[in-house]
Formats: sequence, C-alpha cells, structure tokens
Amino acid sequence: MAGGARIHGVAPDPLTGRLFVTGANYSGELGLNDYSSRSSPVQVGSATNWRLDRMLGRSAHARRSRRLFAVGGSNVRGQLGLGDNTDRNSPVQVGSFADWDSVTNGGTQSSGLNGFALGIRGGKLFAWGYNEYGQLGLADVTMRSSPVQVGSETDWTVVSAGYSYALGIRSGKLYAWGRNFYGQLGLGNRVDRSSPVQVGAATDWTTLAAYETSYGIRGGKFYAWGRNLFGELPDGTRVGKSSPVQIGAATDWSDVTSGVSYGLGLRGGKLYSWGYNEYGELGHGNVSRLSSPVQVGAATDWTVIAAGAENSYSIRGGQLYAWGSNFSGQLGLGDRVLRSSPVQVGAATDWLTVVAAASSAYGLRAP
Repeated sequence: MAGGARIHGVAPDPLTGRLFVTGANYSGELGLNDYSSRSSPVQVGSATNWRLDRMLGRSAHARRSRRLFAVGGSNVRGQLGLGDNTDRNSPVQVGSFADWDSVTNGGTQSSGLNGFALGIRGGKLFAWGYNEYGQLGLADVTMRSSPVQVGSETDWTVVSAGYSYALGIRSGKLYAWGRNFYGQLGLGNRVDRSSPVQVGAATDWTTLAAYETSYGIRGGKFYAWGRNLFGELPDGTRVGKSSPVQIGAATDWSDVTSGVSYGLGLRGGKLYSWGYNEYGELGHGNVSRLSSPVQVGAATDWTVIAAGAENSYSIRGGQLYAWGSNFSGQLGLGDRVLRSSPVQVGAATDWLTVVAAASSAYGLRAP
C-alpha cells in the first residue's frame, strides 16, 4: 500500500473505518460469532474506528482507538494474546493498553493453527504465541499466551511476521529472527535465530513483507531474499538467496507484499506481480509463472495491495478488486470460483484498505 496506509509491516496506519470480512471461518477467525464461512463481505459489529495490519493463518487481530483486539480464530498456541489457549469467534480486547501502533500475525507452513503475533507499542516490540524456531525473538523457544516485550529497545517502527520468522526495523536498520531454512532472514546463511539480528549495515529501510520469501524497500529500491522455488524472488532466476538482492534498477517502488510463493508490488500507481500462479493469483488472465515483475493491466491508480496464500487484492479509486484462489469464498465475489484477473468486489467505492490472510480477507470501508 502506498503512502501512510501500508499494512505489510509498516508504521501506524491512519485509516479507520468499518471492518468487513469474507472467506474461511473454520476457527472463528472472521469474528462473526459463528464458524460459517462467507463468500461476500460481511461487517463485523457496528464500530467505525477499526484499523488493520498484516495477517496470516487462522488467527486475526485488529485495533480500535489504539486498543488491540483479537478478532477471533485459533488460539491453541496462545496466539490471540489473551492469556489462555481458548479459541474465539468474536472480538476480545487484548490487555488494557491503548497505545498499540501496529500488529502482525504470523503462521507456520505446516499448520494454520500454529500462529504467533508481534506488535509495537510506543516503540517497544512485543511478541506472543507459537515459538518453535525462536520467532518471538525472546532468545528461547517457549510459547507465550500474552504479549511479552522483546528486548528493551524503544525505537521499533516496523514489524512483519511470516512463516515462523519475522523482520523488523529500528531507526532504519533491518533486523531478522526465527526460522531460516531458506535464508529468509537475509543473514547470508541458513541458521535460525531466536533473537533479533541486524541484517547488513543499511539504515534506510522503510517497508518490509515476510512470508517465506522476504521483501523490503530502501530509497524506493526493491530488495528480495529467501525461497525462490517458483520465481517468487523475482530476479529472473529460480535460485534462492540468503542475503538481500536488489530487483531491477527502478527507484520508485512504494510497496511490496508477499504471498505463498508469489508477490505483488506498486510502482507509480502501477501494479506488478511475479512468482507462482497456479490459481491465477498473479492477475494476468492465465496460470503461467513469472520470475520477474510484470505489470498487471494498464491502470496507473492502484493504491493498496494485499497477498494471501494464493488470493490477491488491490484498491483503485475506492473500489476493491480480487483474484486468485477462492475455495472458501475469500475473494468476496459471492461464489467460490477462482479468478485469474482482477474483478471488482461489489459496487462500493469507499474501500480504504484490505488485508489478506491464508483463506480469508479483512477490509475497511469508510465510517
């Protein structure tokens, strides 16, 4: 997402609105007080001041008036942060603090139930949930069911959680921790870390996105590292990298986001995609894989991007578009038919932002 509304592990977003959800609801992750999946967007409650951040898996968080809420979902690893292991299917406030700046939900490739979460409050980083690979950054592999501060630093501005690992920014410096099987930590090796470790010496990182391939932006330049089985590290090869590699020479990237084995990016309002494409998630009207960024259509006014497992979303002029996998109705198009090109979701023109989880989606519409 461009500007101050980024949702992929970027600093506080100023957009507030009504929360709508669609897709899978196996663990109550839609927050609708039931376990029925939806194929069209449904509003959660009546509040008009929700804020959204990055989500993965089958657990969801959102914010209201800087208070943190577990929207719902699986909690078998304490990933909702409520001090227990009980699933929820409607929003519950996490603690009593009213100064949360952002939150990001991570997961594991093997199970959508093994989730974890990271959040920033006043420059302090907090973590909770599953911790098999040290993805909580607490120098151990012990699970937590309530937010615990990571270190003592107070200058965290960005955090992004992926599959069993995380990336974060402090004073423009990039840090990484957790699972590192594909070199997704960017440290030049494949050794797991259970505490944040600085990646390189650069001090101008602004945007991050984590899944199993990692993306970042520095000075408008796009960097990628980690897994590259299907061209998801879009350097024209299928070779993984364990250190950040600049993608192309462009210096006008405003946002990037990573899904399962694919990615989306924005440059000057133009939408680009690359990687795996079994379900048409790249939006090019076909299922051909791409190992380099290719523009989707000819529009130049895209403002928001979101990538889930194989489900993609973007916003133009307040209109929400969706494409890719749709087995659970996560595209919000009233059916479960996949799309290989962007299709408008309903007729509303007041969409502010959208977040993609594995098989569901969360969006904000104007109050």
